[in-house]
Amino acid sequence: SWQSYQDFAANPNVAWTIPIALGDSHKGFRVMGTTADYFTHFRFGQNRPLALARGTPFAQLYDVVLGSEVAKSLGYELGDKLVLAHGLGSTSFSQHKDKPFLVVGVLQATGTPVDQTLHVSLEAIEAIHLGWQNGVNVPGAARVGPSEKDLTPETITAFMVGLKSKLAIFRLQRAINTYPDEPLQAILPGVTLTQLWQMMAAMENTLRLIAALVLLASLLGLAAMLLASIKERQGEIAVMRAIGAPPRFIFALIQ
Repeated sequence: SWQSYQDFAANPNVAWTIPIALGDSHKGFRVMGTTADYFTHFRFGQNRPLALARGTPFAQLYDVVLGSEVAKSLGYELGDKLVLAHGLGSTSFSQHKDKPFLVVGVLQATGTPVDQTLHVSLEAIEAIHLGWQNGVNVPGAARVGPSEKDLTPETITAFMVGLKSKLAIFRLQRAINTYPDEPLQAILPGVTLTQLWQMMAAMENTLRLIAALVLLASLLGLAAMLLASIKERQGEIAVMRAIGAPPRFIFALIQ
């Protein structure tokens, strides 16, 4: 809930937060609702910030910033308009046709899922779903501007957290995991990835064993072919030695 998010955002140990709302898509690409803090605080790779290849971050209600792969695959440029779809399927019959979005920015390539994401504001996610019930558009819903209704979301999907001190990481994680008002889970990406690789260790070792056996079989086959070739050419080698061919020449010939 938005209230739970606000409680943790106000924690004195928290330096910044990035709320995230998911659930919509555009031609198979995910749409993510967030705030302007996303472009300020999000980091990838070796602590690299996001950068715009062209355009600006979203400022108006129906602005959208595209990941590099989205713009490249769909051929969008600044000033183009697009329509979001309800749900995550590549083909959807529940589209927000009455509220088209304007492309105002395209991010530089990052090599992460950011490249395949459309970024809009949290208020835009709320606005396009006004008049919708249970995933169905109610006929007659009019275009809504920011001044006509409070567009503060009631719920979000997740939020990223940056702390002032690393010493508070596990304390805040425990506070989130034991939050009494609703069930929440705090995930440390580095720890989670380590656990994932530990789970896959048995499969990785099995693949290594198979690769070693394949290499051994290949070497044995190569050695057998080489010995058979030497045996077939034994008479030829003897003649070469008889006419004065040195051992290194015979060795080079075999190689």
